[in-house]
Amino acid sequence: MADWLLQKYPQAHTVRTDRALFDYVQGNKLKAKREIRIASLFKPVPDEFLRMITVHELAHLKERQHDKAFYQLCTHMAPNYHQLEFELRVYLTHLEISGASIWATQHLAQSPALPATNPP
Repeated sequence: MADWLLQKYPQAHTVRTDRALFDYVQGNKLKAKREIRIASLFKPVPDEFLRMITVHELAHLKERQHDKAFYQLCTHMAPNYHQLEFELRVYLTHLEISGASIWATQHLAQSPALPATNPP
């Protein structure tokens, strides 16, 4: 599974801070009292998966249930939604079995370095 996913999605997304993720997800169209949260286990995934998750959560702003209208809205925003959802489930299965993210080392390598501290 891991080899297949890495071949298809060789890179993790480049969104590295919670604020950047918020800007990536929010745009200017979310209702003021509703918010989208993305679990931290998705921090090292490819951009395509992050977009699919975002589409999923945006669709919930209009359609609360996982029904036909919900999935029609998802595929309207992302025509390949069902394939991406399937591949994300493959990744989650891999994560559950192996306990290791496929893209975690890329995510850590691309994260900005912490500033050096001077001890007193």
